[in-house]
Amino acid sequence: MKGMKWLVASALVAIVGSSASASTIAFDFTGAGSNVTSLVKTNGGTTITATPIAQSEGLFTVNNAFLTQNATGLGVTWSGTFLGFIPVSDTDPTQVDNFGPNEAINFTLNGVRTLESVTFHTENLLGQPPFTEDFALLVDGNPVALGSLSVINSPGLTGTFTVSLDSLPFDVRTGTNFLIRPLGGGSDFQIAALDFRPIPEPATLAVFGLMAIGGAGYARRKLKLARVA
Repeated sequence: MKGMKWLVASALVAIVGSSASASTIAFDFTGAGSNVTSLVKTNGGTTITATPIAQSEGLFTVNNAFLTQNATGLGVTWSGTFLGFIPVSDTDPTQVDNFGPNEAINFTLNGVRTLESVTFHTENLLGQPPFTEDFALLVDGNPVALGSLSVINSPGLTGTFTVSLDSLPFDVRTGTNFLIRPLGGGSDFQIAALDFRPIPEPATLAVFGLMAIGGAGYARRKLKLARVA
C-alpha cells in the first residue's frame, strides 16, 4: 500500500510540474513587413513557418501568392490572369478571403503542439453588408468540427477577436500542420496571433506508465491475499 501511495504522489508531482512547464507558446504576427513567400518565427524551441495559399478558381488563374503583414496581422495576396490572358491581382491584399481565388495560410511547426487559440483582426469595410466572419481549420490535413467556434465576430464588427479552442477535444487540435481559411464567400480576416501548448513530456508519460503498472501489481497482490484468506 505504501508503494502505491508513493506512485500516486509521484504522479501528482509530475502533473503539477508538467502544468507549470507547459506554458503557452505564443506567436504574434502583427507588425510591418513586405510581401514574402514564407514567414518563419521561433519561440523557445518551437519554430513556426507560415506560407500563403491562393488556389485558382473558376475564371481566375493564380501565378504567384504572397503573405502580407501589417500592424493588424497576416493576409494573402496574389497575381495571375482572368480568362487565361487578362492580368489581374488581389483587390484586398491585406486580408485572407475567398473573393476570387480561395485563400488560406498554412502554419507548419517543427514538433507536435496543441493549438489553444487563434486571434483574428476583422474590418467592416464601407459599402459592404454586415457579415459575420467565419473560419475553417484543418490539422494535419483533417478538418476540425468547430461548430459555433467558427464564428469570429458579430455581424459588422471591426476589431481583434480571440477564439479559444479549449473546449475542443485535445487530439483534434494537436499536430504539426495547421491550415486556416475563410469559411464561405463573404468572410475575410487577418491572422494576428496563434497560441500553442507543448504535449506532455516523455518523462511525465513514463511516470503515468509506472503508476499504471504499480496499480496493476497492487491489485494482483490484494487478490492473492484475499484468496489465501
